[in-house]
Amino acid sequence: MQRKAALWITGAFRTSPTGGVEALAGLLPISFLLRRMADRAAARFVTLTKTHPLRALVTEEYHGEAPLHRISLARLTPRQREKVKGPLVDNTLVCPQISEPIAPVPPQAQPGLRLVDRFKEQIGLSNVDDVPVIAIRHAELRDYLIDWFANPNAAIVAVDATVIQRGHARIRVHESRWVVGNVTVPDAELSAVSTGVLQALLLDDIDEIDILTDSSTAIDRILDCSPHSGQQYSLAACDALEPWLEANPNHIIRIYYTPSDRRWGYLPIHAEAHELARGLQ
Repeated sequence: MQRKAALWITGAFRTSPTGGVEALAGLLPISFLLRRMADRAAARFVTLTKTHPLRALVTEEYHGEAPLHRISLARLTPRQREKVKGPLVDNTLVCPQISEPIAPVPPQAQPGLRLVDRFKEQIGLSNVDDVPVIAIRHAELRDYLIDWFANPNAAIVAVDATVIQRGHARIRVHESRWVVGNVTVPDAELSAVSTGVLQALLLDDIDEIDILTDSSTAIDRILDCSPHSGQQYSLAACDALEPWLEANPNHIIRIYYTPSDRRWGYLPIHAEAHELARGLQ
């Protein structure tokens, strides 16, 4: 199937070598794709709780609090382990390569304890699915900005990088650029949103935080502390927002999806954030 796709993309002859047309079409070999899928499946082992039954079958450093099973890998000699093959063995090879900490069951992700459950009247999320027509969203944001700038206690966070402006005077209070590292685009966007929230909470007398981002994934994940890539950014944002939302029922945070296909026009702060982010490439 992938060979047929490569021939269709390149327009090559049927007799063309498979590896060559796949390379020209920019398609990874099937063996690489399968290896990547297997590694990702093995990496999900770190999301298991410490008492999960599967942990009783692996080596000492990964069994957590589960009692070792009598046929556990931990009870085998090094020579016996070399003869054992399977997903559990792959787990012990892939998991050491994971540098990002993952909390399997954080309290902030438990139903009833999540921020969106406890402070649903103070949290507003407007993602791409809530925007039937992009032009309507631009018109909505234009009206919102007028109200935000008129509120001296509102912090506006434009995210691609972090640019915060406060009050009717539109005074810039923080600007930063940073390199997140070797991460995916959604993780980089999530990091920017999280940092924007943390910087906004450092301001005095803030009762409203309005975040503009063109990443729908970041909107979905910023208040979701369940195991996922970039979970540490979600945990940091939720831990910082919890006491702020508890302190006053009038404290509000809103996160808006801002389409990036129109050069923003009346949203110069978001356009500038976009340019700052691109300047790091």
